[in-house]
Parts: sequence; C-alpha cells; structure tokens
Amino acid sequence: MEIKFDHVDYKYKKINYKDKEVLKGINITFQEGKINALVGCGKTTLLHLIIGMLKPTSGNLYIDQKDITSIDSLSIPFDIGFLYQNPEEYFSEEIVSNELELQLKRYHYHLDEKEKRILSSLIMVGLDESFLNKKICHLSSSEKRKLSLASALILNPKCLILDEPTSNMDKEFKKMLIKLLRMLKKRYKKTIIIASNDTDFLLQIADYVYVLADQKVVLEGKNIDVFKMESVFHKYHISVPKIINFENLVLKKKNIKLGYRNDINDLIKDIYRNY
Repeated sequence: MEIKFDHVDYKYKKINYKDKEVLKGINITFQEGKINALVGCGKTTLLHLIIGMLKPTSGNLYIDQKDITSIDSLSIPFDIGFLYQNPEEYFSEEIVSNELELQLKRYHYHLDEKEKRILSSLIMVGLDESFLNKKICHLSSSEKRKLSLASALILNPKCLILDEPTSNMDKEFKKMLIKLLRMLKKRYKKTIIIASNDTDFLLQIADYVYVLADQKVVLEGKNIDVFKMESVFHKYHISVPKIINFENLVLKKKNIKLGYRNDINDLIKDIYRNY
C-alpha cells in the first residue's frame, strides 16, 4: 500500500489564539512493503492525518493514488490497521473476544468465520485461547497492548500503523513485536509505519527513517545512514541509539572504527575481532 503526502500542512486551530503550525510542506512517500519509522516532533499528528482523524490545512494526501484529503474518517479503508499510543483508552467492550468481534462487526466481516479470525489474531500477538473470555480490566499493560495489536491486525490490513508501540513496555514485549513486524513484512509484504522516539528499538527494526523537526522532515534515509547522523539528533534533542553512541565513542577515544551495527551481537563480534 502506497501512502503519499504532497506538500501537506497542518495547523491546530485555537480559540482566541494564533493557530499553531505543526506540519509544514510535508512530502513523504512511505516505502511499500517496508518498515518506515518516524522520529521527532509531529509524528502522531501525521499518523492521525493518514487515518482521517485530522484533515490537512493544505496539500494532499493519497492512499494507493486515491486522494483522501477530504474523506471522512469512516470512509478510510479497513486496509489500514492502527495501534494507538494509549490503546487502553479505546477499548469499548469488557471481554477480550467481544472487543475483537466488535472490530469485525464494524466492517461487516463474515461473522461465520469470526471465531477462527479472533483466535488467529490473538495467537499472532502471543496470546492464547485462554484469553478469549478474560476481562480486559484484568489484563496486564503488556497484554492490553497485545490485544490492541490483535485488533489492528484482525482484518488483515495491507498497512499497519503503530504510535509509540513500545512506550512503557518491557524487553519481552519488544522482542515479540520485532519478531512479529519482521514476519509481517517478509511473509505478507505489509507496509508498516512506526512513530516512536525509542531509537534503540527502531534501529533494530526500521528499513527507512524520517526525522521530523521544525514542522518539516529534516532528515530521511536508510536506517543506519540516518541514525549515524549524531549531530542532527543532538540538535533536535532526539536520543541517539545506544549502539551508535558506543561506536562513535570508540572511534573518538580509541580511533577504532567498528562499523555501524543494529544488533548488539554483531557489535560484540566486531569488538572481539578488533581485540
């Protein structure tokens, strides 16, 4: 699925105050079948424009070459799955299975296949059959996040969008998510868009990265090419991945070029070879 921003501006309108400009002249064509990352300021606003929660102040937004700039959010295709930043705020039902069934009903899915689809979506995110009849209020934070992810995937969307998916999540959740996203990209060729300032996580998973600051895209490119631009991240107060920080420190202090890695095991191998 192709999603394209063409000179998109967005301003928040404030009563009795000057409008606040959040995005200005955004030109982005997200890589189809790849994992795209957004870091910096204005990420969530950009995502909400894609799903129709917000409308551009000017410019055009296209999904698969169709102009959706002025389309109501209810008309946005179910081909897009969305994981909210605080997903627990968006649950409508008390029981896990009912929450997932609600998503199927919303888009008139064939309900004779609902049980299979519901269970498949749970298993995909690391939950099993025992969760079907559990109350959502009894789930842990990690389990609630997984349930929200299952809800986003239940209709098998062409595009999956995640807003701060690792916020307040433990290492085990991050490992599960990395494995799942890699599978969705490799096996199902899904277009994935992740908005996050967890640069350690993004370094491991993203193919292409966009850095947002001063209402615009200030840097974009392939994963390592972007994250090694340490000065840009410092300028806009965005954290540099720990591995990149370490590699730059070794180069500065010891004049040893380890090479940029996105995996700690590869980094350890480089250190071993150099010593």
